Amino acid sequence: MGTIVRVIPIFLFILIVCNLPVRAESMNSISNQVIFSLLQKAFETQVSLSNDIQSYEEVNDVLSPYFEHQYKTRFLLENLYKEEDGYIVYGSDFAMYYVPYFSYTDDTKVLYDERKNRIYVYEYFKPSKEGPVLHDGYFAIMTLEQNEEVWKISDLMMDKELSEDLIELEEQMVKKQTKIDQRSLFLKPTILQNVDRIEKLSLYRALLMPLTTSYRILEMEY
Repeated sequence: MGTIVRVIPIFLFILIVCNLPVRAESMNSISNQVIFSLLQKAFETQVSLSNDIQSYEEVNDVLSPYFEHQYKTRFLLENLYKEEDGYIVYGSDFAMYYVPYFSYTDDTKVLYDERKNRIYVYEYFKPSKEGPVLHDGYFAIMTLEQNEEVWKISDLMMDKELSEDLIELEEQMVKKQTKIDQRSLFLKPTILQNVDRIEKLSLYRALLMPLTTSYRILEMEY
């Protein structure tokens, strides 16, 4: 029986020779877009409870993916009404514990508190002198907490000013972003190194092609 010459796959060989790094994202990372999507879906879920009369279990199941137990309980105590055939939520111009009407623009701020494992989403709503709801302006601050790797809404605050803790978190985020911007100034040498590495990969492919072809010919002869 002929001897079969086994050839290391070119791609694996190149990876070994060049020692290319493998990067993985943190399991706890979450983008602003994902947070905004969660809040929007949570609000839509609250609104949907005004469409039909349901059992209490059905109402609870609809809210559970988006709200922590205590927050969900407060929302239901404030807004849920019992009817003959079940339960329903009636709409209101200023009902309590609904997700605020965030604009989901640059005016909607997101702060990460790594120490408490919380996310704060807030926006300033300018004074309103017209319409069904009048107010002098306030910050709507929504808190999200991670429970079993799932982020859920746990609290809502309305206040004329941000707390000192949130102001401190905001300042920390600004400093962190400044450091990131400063580091970006040194990316050009790294980019050039990557270009050089790509050129080396092309060279390795060119050198290995004749060698690989020869091995394949030997396999056929044997």
